[in-house]
Amino acid sequence: VWLAICGSVFTFGFGRDFERPKVLCLSFAAAMMIPRVLLIWPTWPRQVRAAVLIWLMVIAASVLFALDPARALIGSFERSQGAFVLVCCTILALARVPAAMIIPPVTVAALVSGIWAIAQYFGWETTALSALGLLEPGLSEPGWHRAFGWRAFASFGNPMALGNWLVIAWVFLFAARFQEKRANYDVFFVSMLNCALVFGAVGLLLSGTRAA
Repeated sequence: VWLAICGSVFTFGFGRDFERPKVLCLSFAAAMMIPRVLLIWPTWPRQVRAAVLIWLMVIAASVLFALDPARALIGSFERSQGAFVLVCCTILALARVPAAMIIPPVTVAALVSGIWAIAQYFGWETTALSALGLLEPGLSEPGWHRAFGWRAFASFGNPMALGNWLVIAWVFLFAARFQEKRANYDVFFVSMLNCALVFGAVGLLLSGTRAA
């Protein structure tokens, strides 16, 4: 779960190849979920199982009959968002992971993404990455966010991806926060949730995207 969620968010310093490590993390997470999917597969209603099989057949057909099957499977060289990613996401969805396991990594991911978006907005990320030795070679212009004006994109590669992820994560964490009495969270975790909601909202605003 942590690989699937945090691996798709935290990829500082990878430059144009930022999608490849994300897909790798997603692949590992999906592979580890396969035994769980096989275990609970018989518990799904027959209609749902049929729908899933049809969905997987459509994905397979889209690859087999594509003009460039390899590209259809893996995706573009820069984004790597092809049929393979859809299959991995399907496996994760079928695993029916409890929400309690999803809340902590989403909280951490939203919190750090929001803080990093603020750092980008003020042009601090170049200094931070240089100190860590992660700065992309040949990057001379201060601040990666300059490519999008003053719009922050955290480590997602572009502002729309940041905004689209944060708006879903924010609603999920908002619901989790106000179920805290029933869920019996401790004080520290409630504080983390509060911070994630605040910084996540700021990061969403600084992304400047209308798509979210």
